[in-house]
Amino acid sequence: MAFRGFTEAKHKDGALSDLEARVKSTFNQVKNSRILGGNLLSGVKLKSTASTSNHPVSGTGMTTFTVADWTIIPVGLDIRLGTQLTSITRENIISSPTAYDWTAATSNNATAESIVDAFKEGLGDTLAGLGVTYVSPAKVECIASNGSLREALVSYSPTGTASGVQAGSIIPTVSIIATTDFPDASTSDFSINELIRFGPRAPSSPGDLAPGVFRVKDIGVSASSVEYLSMSSLPSSMDVLFPYSTYDSGMYVYKLTRNPIPGVSGNSKYMILNQDRPSNIWSGTGGGNLSLFCDNDCTVDLWVF
Repeated sequence: MAFRGFTEAKHKDGALSDLEARVKSTFNQVKNSRILGGNLLSGVKLKSTASTSNHPVSGTGMTTFTVADWTIIPVGLDIRLGTQLTSITRENIISSPTAYDWTAATSNNATAESIVDAFKEGLGDTLAGLGVTYVSPAKVECIASNGSLREALVSYSPTGTASGVQAGSIIPTVSIIATTDFPDASTSDFSINELIRFGPRAPSSPGDLAPGVFRVKDIGVSASSVEYLSMSSLPSSMDVLFPYSTYDSGMYVYKLTRNPIPGVSGNSKYMILNQDRPSNIWSGTGGGNLSLFCDNDCTVDLWVF
């Protein structure tokens, strides 16, 4: 026979037995079929993030090229960089007024600097949105300040010849740049291992946020002075909202909201009895009260003890 438990919702047959079994297995707080204390809190609203964000994502992705051996760089070697906004290929060709003779360099470092110069001197086809900078030793750093880095390739001719230049993988990063609209946008508001979400400036509904929660692995500043968050991964929908161009368009970073539970001490245990929508819920450390985080806004009934 179905029953109505702690809320008005009607529960399926066997739900009471299932609840008892979960309590026993999760917290080992039931002995001899008697619940040891606790309080029921009904209709507790949990927020995943704030309703707006002041941290626009200006670009995603960074990589490096390393000059491993300048003496074996072949004529005809191509380096290609690109986002969904623009792509440029630079080729190592001798005796051309528009080419860059990387084979004439005298060291790995000098070759790396020459590669940087090739992308800076765009002759009308500048690589918009990508900062290309020399970093020692013998490395070229590329970071997207607008758009999403998609291509970072080295090719060479003839096929099979060692190129002397190694392309790194594209690292998932999020560039955050202060703008006129958002003068305080900075990575200083974030911390390593912090969990964050992505979405539009002012979501009209919680479903507008990109699915998933993502962890900050590192915080840094590129050689071209772009502040960035290095991430464990990024949502697949990141490219859709680029480029960031106006106040209300583009992708923004959202810090997860801490939901303190009034009157419940931080060392209390809890169990979610009912929730109105699917959401992962977990407790956070710090503060005097029990605090909960979630990856979707929801209203819950919970038992604390």
